[in-house]
Amino acid sequence: MHLFKMFFKLVNRNRTGLIIYGIITIVMLASLMMMVNSNAGDAAGISAEKKSYDISYIDNDDSELSKALVEYMDVNNTMTDYSDKNESEISNLVFFDITDFHMEIPEGFEEAIENGKDYKEITYSSCEGAKSYISYDIDSQVNGFIQAYQNYIKLGYDKAEAASKAKDLMTTNATLTVVSDTKTDDTNKDKNIVIANINQFYPYLILGMLTLGIGHTIIANNKKEISDRVNVGPVPGYMTQFVNTLGLVVSGVIIWAIFMGINLIYGHGTEVITQYGWVIALNSFVCMLSCCAITSLLTSLIKNSNILSMTTNIVGLSMSFFCGVFVPMRFIGSKVLTFAKFLPFYWTVYVNNMTYEPYSKYAFDLKQVIIGISIEFLFAVVLAAIALLAASKRIIKE
Repeated sequence: MHLFKMFFKLVNRNRTGLIIYGIITIVMLASLMMMVNSNAGDAAGISAEKKSYDISYIDNDDSELSKALVEYMDVNNTMTDYSDKNESEISNLVFFDITDFHMEIPEGFEEAIENGKDYKEITYSSCEGAKSYISYDIDSQVNGFIQAYQNYIKLGYDKAEAASKAKDLMTTNATLTVVSDTKTDDTNKDKNIVIANINQFYPYLILGMLTLGIGHTIIANNKKEISDRVNVGPVPGYMTQFVNTLGLVVSGVIIWAIFMGINLIYGHGTEVITQYGWVIALNSFVCMLSCCAITSLLTSLIKNSNILSMTTNIVGLSMSFFCGVFVPMRFIGSKVLTFAKFLPFYWTVYVNNMTYEPYSKYAFDLKQVIIGISIEFLFAVVLAAIALLAASKRIIKE
C-alpha cells in the first residue's frame, strides 16, 4: 500500500506530460466545437457564399464584356485598376502579396469570346505558386460569367444586354434549402461530428498521457537507488514491478473515464452515443489497455526520460499518421492501410469509424466491430507479455 501511494506521489511530481496532453485535448475539443459552429448553416437554409480576394487588373480591351466582367468580379472581391503601373511595379506588388491575384484582359477579348475562343485568353498571374486554390476559384467565377454571357448572346441579346444580364445572373445570391420527410436536429448532427473527431484522436492522446505522464514515473521507480531502498524492507522483489503495472492501469482507467465523461456529457442525445455508446466505451477501454502495454514495454526497454519522450513522439505520431488518426482512413492508400493493420491504432480507429458513417463512410458491422476489438485486445496481451519478459530480464541483470 505504501508503494502504491508513493507511485502516485511520483506521478504528481512528473505531471508535466499529463498537463501538456490535457491542454492539447482541451484545445482540440474547443477547436472542433468552434469549427463546427462556424460551419453550421441557418435553420431555414444555407447561403452559398464566395470567398473575397484582393484582385488587381488591367483592362486592355475596354469593351462591354470586359467592363461587365470587372464589375461582376468587384461584387464579391476588391478590384484595383493597375493600368497606371508598369510591369516591374506590378511584379513587386504581386511578389510582396499586396494583391492576392493579378489579371490582365487582352485587347480583342470580347471579339475572341464571340468567335468561340477560350475565355482563358485572359492572362492570369497568381501571387504565389502555393495559392493555386485562388487561381482555381477565380477561374471558376470567370468561367461561369463567360458561359452566361455566351448563352445570352445565343438567345439574341446584344453585347451590352448580354453582359448586363450575365452579371445580374451571376451575382444573385442563392439559398439552398434541405427538404426532408423527417425533422433533423442540426445541433445533434454537429455534436456527432465533434464526438467522432475527439474519439478519432483518442489513441494518440491517451498514449501520450500514459507514456509521458505515467512512463516517467515508472522510469523513476525503476532507478537502482530506489529499488535498493525498497529491497531493504520486507517487500518481495517483484512488488515494484507489480505496483508500476497496477499504477499504470489505474491511471489509464482514470483517463479513460474522463474521456467517456466528455463523450456522455457533450454527446448526450446524439446518434453516436445513443446507438453506439457501448461500442465507444469498449473500444476506447481496450485501446487504453493496448496503450498501457506499449507504455510498459517502452519503460522496460528505456531508462532515460528524454529518450522516452523522443521515442513516444516517434511511435505515437507514426501510428497516428499510418492508421487514420490524423487523416481519415478513406483518404489513405490501400497499401498503407494494409501495413497499418499490423499496428494497434488501426483497429481502434477502424471500429470508431463505424460509429458514425456520415463522417467516416464506414458502415456499422457488428461482426467487424467484434473482430476489431478482439485484435486490439490481442495486441494488448502480446505487448504486455513482451514487456513483462523485458522487465524480468532487466531485473535479473541489475
